[in-house]
Amino acid sequence: MTPALAASLKQAAQWRAQGQTQQALALCSALLDTQPELAEAWFEQGLLLDKLRQTEAAMASYDRVIALRPDFIPAYLNRGNALNTLRRPEQALATYLHALRLKANALPLLVNIGATLQKLGRYQEALHAYQHVLQLRPDHADALSNRGNIEFMLQRYSQALDSYAQAQAYHPMHVGANFNESLCQLLLGNFGPGWQKYEWRWHTRQLAHGKRHIQAPLWLGYGDLRGKTILLHAEQGFGDTIQFCRYVSWVASLGAQVLLEVQAPLRSLMAQLPGVRAIYVRGEALPKVDCHCPLMSLPLAHRTRLATIPPLPAGLRPTPQQLADWTQRLGAKSLPRIGLVCSGSTGHVDDRNRSIPLVQMAQALAGPVQLFCVQKELRQDDAARIAAGDIGFFGPQLGDFSDTAALLLHMDLVITVDTAVAHLAATLGKPVWILLPFVPDWRWLLQRSDSPWYPSVRLFRQSAPGDWLGPLREVAVEFHKSWQADAAAAPPVAD
Repeated sequence: MTPALAASLKQAAQWRAQGQTQQALALCSALLDTQPELAEAWFEQGLLLDKLRQTEAAMASYDRVIALRPDFIPAYLNRGNALNTLRRPEQALATYLHALRLKANALPLLVNIGATLQKLGRYQEALHAYQHVLQLRPDHADALSNRGNIEFMLQRYSQALDSYAQAQAYHPMHVGANFNESLCQLLLGNFGPGWQKYEWRWHTRQLAHGKRHIQAPLWLGYGDLRGKTILLHAEQGFGDTIQFCRYVSWVASLGAQVLLEVQAPLRSLMAQLPGVRAIYVRGEALPKVDCHCPLMSLPLAHRTRLATIPPLPAGLRPTPQQLADWTQRLGAKSLPRIGLVCSGSTGHVDDRNRSIPLVQMAQALAGPVQLFCVQKELRQDDAARIAAGDIGFFGPQLGDFSDTAALLLHMDLVITVDTAVAHLAATLGKPVWILLPFVPDWRWLLQRSDSPWYPSVRLFRQSAPGDWLGPLREVAVEFHKSWQADAAAAPPVAD
């Protein structure tokens, strides 16, 4: 490589580091126009496209590198990473393993092999990969943290915490070890350290994009709020916003004027929350505020413990007109109405573990009842089950969560996987049965069938990863006890 080419590549790398991605990309394109065999330029272009989240294009660049330099390990590593981003873990694993045959004991490859095996649910093989890394380098914080993640997935929570602690001993600022410790602590009900460590979410790749850069101090419970205006803002999923809006009235009780920013589909539903002076959708212009707090940092500000979880919020209701509209749509009630939710967003990080085929859920609920699928969207297989005609479905008529709330208020029982509808139905006070995977989300805790967050919730848990038959059998038994024996009409819908 000539000194001029080396200097150009160095400039592109500097621009990439400084965030001047388009300039760097233009420079790479110019280099490749005249030097199409320059593997280093293809690699730099791949890094830049990755940064722009143009993952398919980035992978094509890495493929060109591999074609030109079949022994260039970083290209295999980044190609595998791109495949994982595209949710093609089997192909990612094959890429890493091929590279490992070229360079045995390459630590980054071994770490990524372990992480990919974990995604595929091959936990023992993943543990073996991490142990291989730790034999070569006992202070490898990534391997220690990832080993903790697998122990977490195997419900070996004490060992998981030990692994996270070891990772932090070598690397105190290790993002994964700190954040994943928070999830483990919260799941175990250790809210003190859990809320503190949960602030590490802002440094994770998955959640950093939700951080707001507001020109006002972050409030985490310290400082007098009397006479001040505070912005409370949503940051993650709809269910998170519904769960943590209960803290709004507490903040208002401290003397603050509360502005609430939520996702657009929740605006109408949350307009009547007590203590809210004004409600906004993200992207709308905001007035000047004295301070701000993300909704999911409010438990830290509140110093919430299991015994001090705030009560459910009042005022989270649909309009009377929406309630009347749904009464008309549903028609006269002849049997108890059971609402079902079998899946949520396909983009959810744990969707593979939390969703259940509708046909499997409905089989557990035979009896003198009316079944309704109360989610907005359907998977293809579930749509085929709806086409049979014995399960009601109103997805296209669910305009926002206010509509969903009105529909839920007409149900006598909601049976659901862990989705936003579970939180909404529980916040409305409806009886809710939630089906949980082997390793549940932290908010559902462990070894209990109730929830301190929601008095009307009953939890049905997997006893082994991927096994929905066990909890569905439990649901079937309890369902027939409660509903088949007595098919009398339920109490009237609340206004």
